Amino acid sequence: MARQDAAPFTVAVPDEVIADLQERLRRTRWTDTVAEGWQYGSDITYLKELRDYWADSFDWRKQEARLNQLDHFRTEIDGIGIHFLHQRSANPDATALVLLHGWPSSFLQMLPILPLLEDFHVVVPSLLGFGAVRPGRARSSCGVRAGPLGAHPSARCAGRSDGGRINGWSKAPRRTVVGFSCGPSSW
Repeated sequence: MARQDAAPFTVAVPDEVIADLQERLRRTRWTDTVAEGWQYGSDITYLKELRDYWADSFDWRKQEARLNQLDHFRTEIDGIGIHFLHQRSANPDATALVLLHGWPSSFLQMLPILPLLEDFHVVVPSLLGFGAVRPGRARSSCGVRAGPLGAHPSARCAGRSDGGRINGWSKAPRRTVVGFSCGPSSW
């Protein structure tokens, strides 16, 4: 398995990408509604307020600064770009804990519990197609087999949804615990 060393990664979306998204949101073409409220689909008033927030009020730079307070890394494994967070313990001999998010979700789902895990070296990879990771030719539906776990000789992983499918494909050192959640994020 070809693997490159991990390099620090900073979230930095170009201004023109944000401007393009805001312009496309402002050009939303609305369908006719059958009724107000949620009886026949999404409430159009709610959707318009949501669109207005994302187009005109959401402060992407503030969120970028918040994200960049974390230790992000990127690496390439088998030609596939991988993004992950790595929170190191003050104890160099700490057990590694790999947290996998479910689908549909992102690494953000794991942020609320990171302060509780200071006694572990915590790695939170993004599944392929999520955030800073592009879909690739991974062997699993969620792509973790090609992720940071795939670079090591033995692992045990349990879970449901995509986390359960990782079981048997993941490879991690003996002192590694692999866990995942597919619940909603509160971040």
